[in-house]
Order: sequence, then C-alpha cells, then structure tokens
Amino acid sequence: MLQKPYIGITGITTFEQIDILTRMWKKLKCQTHNLMMGFLVGYKELSGIKHDNPRYVQLFNGELESLLNSINDPTIMKVVHYNTRNQNFSLEIGLFNGLKIDGFQLNISNPNPNEVRFLKKTYPHKIILQINHSLLNDLDKIHAYPEVEYYLIDPSSGRGKEISFEYVEQTIKSLELPLNKIGIAGGLSPDNIKEFAQRFPNCCFDAESQLRTNDLLDIDKCINYLFNFKEGINNGGHQKTNLSHK
Repeated sequence: MLQKPYIGITGITTFEQIDILTRMWKKLKCQTHNLMMGFLVGYKELSGIKHDNPRYVQLFNGELESLLNSINDPTIMKVVHYNTRNQNFSLEIGLFNGLKIDGFQLNISNPNPNEVRFLKKTYPHKIILQINHSLLNDLDKIHAYPEVEYYLIDPSSGRGKEISFEYVEQTIKSLELPLNKIGIAGGLSPDNIKEFAQRFPNCCFDAESQLRTNDLLDIDKCINYLFNFKEGINNGGHQKTNLSHK
C-alpha cells in the first residue's frame, strides 16, 4: 500500500487545539494526505524539567499521554518531535514506549545511523528524519538512513525562516526519493501553503513558527493553513511535475 504523505501542524499543547483541528480536518475530507499533529518533547522533559518554551509538552506528568489518548481519528498521525544532544537517543525514546504514538520526528543533528536502525527494529513507529542545515550540506549522508519513512527538508530547523520553491525543487531532485516520502518545512504559513501544495502536491508539509501569535499556537492561522492547503492540492493535484517519481 502506498504510503500517504501528510500535512503537519507542530507545537500542539492543548485539548482545545486538538478538538478544533480534528473537526476542521473532518470537514475538509482530504483524501490525499493525513493530518500530522506534532508534539514537541526534548531531553529536558525526560529529566522532569519544565521547558521554558510554550511549544513543548511534558512526558512524566501524564500531559503528553492524555493529549495523545484524545485523538482517535485514523487519518491523524500522532508524532512526537524529539530533540536531544545524546547520540544514544534510542534509550531516551524507549521511555515513550506504550504511548499511542504513530511516529517520531528526529530533530537531531546527524543522528547515529545505528540508533535509527535499532529504533526501527525495536518499535513499530514511523520515523521522520529532519534534514537540517547540517545534512543538507552533505546529502550523501541521507543514504545512511534507508529505514526512515519520511525525510523532512528543514533548513530552518523550526525557526520559521521561509524556504524558496527553487531550493525545494533542487533538493528534491538531489534526494532522488519518492515524493510521498519527502517533507517540506521552513516558514510555511497560511499565506504560502497554497502555492507549495500546488507545486508539490505529492509531498508532505509541516508548519510550526508561522502558525503562532506571540509564540502561542494560533487556531485561526491553523484553520486557514489547512483550508489553503486543501485548495492548493485541489488545484495542483492534476498538474504534471518535472520532478521524478520513483
């Protein structure tokens, strides 16, 4: 079965956000993509230290588990976006075992390929590899991660710096991967997602910083982002692309 791409919203922290976005997603009746709800967790949270960043959720106080349990739509991917400085990160990720998670995004600079391989052998979750500026400077390193389901082009690394269409197209051609395995991130917003979806209708997308106001998730921006994405897919889904499909 062909792996579905996703449209992502990262930095979800409340039940109200989940409820509103789930209802909006059902109304859109999108057949081409799943919705990815991203929950930010880092090594600080594993130590029981509350993160200063309002985008993050706690693990050990039950906050993350409760949020995940409230999502029951099979077209919604529940993904933990995990960052750590520890290259032996599989031991840390093992602490999430038993939670209702569909996947992990590894926001880790040049992650140890052996650790990624161990994760795939040990846990059933999908893995999204964040291709940050370090990996983008040497794309040959991507071949060290054949087990990964999705590869997210993200030179911004969550900072919201906008990525260009030309840069995305050039990087996709260099990756030589199926389009449904490639994700695009970096400054995606309600204002530009429509054109990105038109140009790259078979790819994944993820937005974080540009969906926020005063660094809090802005539901109105999220709704407009999803609505404009669907319009872009409807307009671009039948267009031919010069990018190769494998």
